[in-house]
Amino acid sequence: MERMKLEKEEGRGLDYNTRTSPPLQHGERKLEASKQQFKILHGYSTILNLASLAGLTLHAWHLAHHLAM
Repeated sequence: MERMKLEKEEGRGLDYNTRTSPPLQHGERKLEASKQQFKILHGYSTILNLASLAGLTLHAWHLAHHLAM
């Protein structure tokens, strides 16, 4: 939500078609820091999701193995 607020303050909300980027100002630095924090948290989330998928797959295999006996 904070990222949306910063983009609205800068007037950058929906216009992503600009190809040239001027030098970063103070508000834009905060936005870039917010984007970087999102990337880090998204990476953690992805790793946890993959670990969860692996764990559930192993658990399902374990249950299926015991049903076959």
